[in-house]
Amino acid sequence: MLHLDGSTLEGGGQLVRNALALSALTGKSIKISKIRNNRKGSTGLKASHTAAVNFLAQVCGGTLVNAYVGSSQLTFYPEGSQPEVDVRPKKQKKGKAASKSSTANGTTEKDVEGLQDSLEDLHISPALPVAPPAKPEYNIRLQTPGSIFLIFQAIYPYLLYSGAFTDTGSPDDSAARIIKVKITGGTNVSFSPSYDYVSQVLIPNFAKLGLPKLSVSLSERGWCTGKIRLGTVSFEIEPLSTKPVVAEESKDGLQEPDKGDIGSEQAEESKSIPGVSPSPPCFPFMNLASHDPGRITQIDITILAPDFPIDEPMTHGKPPGYSAKGLSKQRHRSSKDLDHPPWEPEIDEPTADDSSHQDQIYDDEEGPDAPSSSQTIREVLEEYVFRSVSRAFGANCSPQPTPTIDGSTSSSEELAPLVKIHTSERTHHITHIYVLLTAHTSTGFRLGGEALGLHSINTDGAPIDRHKRSKGKSKSRGKSGNSNKSSPSGVPDDIHDRLQNMVDRCLAGLLAETENGRARRCLDVYMRDQVVVFQALGKLTENTDATCRPLDEKDEELSLHTQTAIWVCDQVLGVRV
Repeated sequence: MLHLDGSTLEGGGQLVRNALALSALTGKSIKISKIRNNRKGSTGLKASHTAAVNFLAQVCGGTLVNAYVGSSQLTFYPEGSQPEVDVRPKKQKKGKAASKSSTANGTTEKDVEGLQDSLEDLHISPALPVAPPAKPEYNIRLQTPGSIFLIFQAIYPYLLYSGAFTDTGSPDDSAARIIKVKITGGTNVSFSPSYDYVSQVLIPNFAKLGLPKLSVSLSERGWCTGKIRLGTVSFEIEPLSTKPVVAEESKDGLQEPDKGDIGSEQAEESKSIPGVSPSPPCFPFMNLASHDPGRITQIDITILAPDFPIDEPMTHGKPPGYSAKGLSKQRHRSSKDLDHPPWEPEIDEPTADDSSHQDQIYDDEEGPDAPSSSQTIREVLEEYVFRSVSRAFGANCSPQPTPTIDGSTSSSEELAPLVKIHTSERTHHITHIYVLLTAHTSTGFRLGGEALGLHSINTDGAPIDRHKRSKGKSKSRGKSGNSNKSSPSGVPDDIHDRLQNMVDRCLAGLLAETENGRARRCLDVYMRDQVVVFQALGKLTENTDATCRPLDEKDEELSLHTQTAIWVCDQVLGVRV
């Protein structure tokens, strides 16, 4: 049995999720101790961590010991690895903690581990074992708005692999092996990816790096602030190919998956085993160092905010007499509807009234601190974001081709990115405010910078890394120098400054990923730790020596989350990326 120290490096829930995901894939039993031991305040498993590992155990048919909220150690036996003993914990007696050292039939966990070690060979071979076929549909429901996407992070690698073993009658019929996963929980939650980041950044990057098709759709948003509500997201997962997928260098220097043919003898042999694919599924090999990060060509803006008048008093986060039914039915605007800034009138020829409105918006002397008093919170936020991004990147709203020395035309977009409103969506509570900036690169990658809620603003406007929790309550300083002051209705007196500060924080996160109009790396700091597991699995299943390739980046350039993911892969798989 493999033992991991759960307090290593970042030492949070990500370590547990990644370790159990790899355990399920390899068939190695694993025990994690000192879970979140270096956290200030409460340690051990939180409700969201417990939910993630329990759902993973359900999906892969594994068995968990000590998987309860507050547990500082956890043992996981993947399907086929657990010994013939009852490892279910004793029923918890009222007023007493559940037993952490013995099973329901009196067998201690130490006895179970000893028997387990004698039954398994520790899977020294790098090949992944055959997995039971995945079910066509899963429905996962959280009782609280915990992050949907952290749950998905735990089960996605296993479903990608096990879905390849579904017998559809044809190894090339990937559509028939589509796995549908519906998860109810939180879509916009602190310290976790949002739905918007996943759909606009994570999934396109996964596809760029060679992973099979993955789609996500939003039914309803779930927020963990204000009036608590659950959201629902549906995923459609195309599993790995039953043919080996090896990324090769193309003529333009980009990696594209190459599906090689399998030998007829191997195919016939595998066909004789019911439910087993003709060839072991392979994760694509990902060498990030071979990719050109590219220049920034476009920046998409996503804004979620209420349509409350920005200067109107509110009660319980809403204006008096507010009714969502009484407002416009338009809840969502996309980039195709917003070819011009949302606050700018769409006109063919300017009139006196229109020009005065436009002058008011773009008057640099007034600046973003002087919006119209009739504007809504969402309109003010749209204005602040568009103005700040355009100034920071020297961007163009609609770049026009310009003649070059040789007479040909080149777009000014080559020098400055195009800024567009991708999504502007109305919410119904003052705490439900979110901004995402998605930068497209010339080589097809996406970088993201996001900010959630006015409460997450530092005094100095510095970006808050969702990988690094604040030690104290964040504060915002207004013009008067007073922090966290609110009107009697509960609305901050300095809401204009807080909105701009939120924009500055979000923009600073994106600017940190760029340099002189180019992406510093092909993946942003949040995305980087999401691909480590797949990099390691790609090296594990490729035909070359997993240790012969250099690291993609220097360790000092990697976030603590990424370093932790690398450490987990090294411990469980014996592969370092």
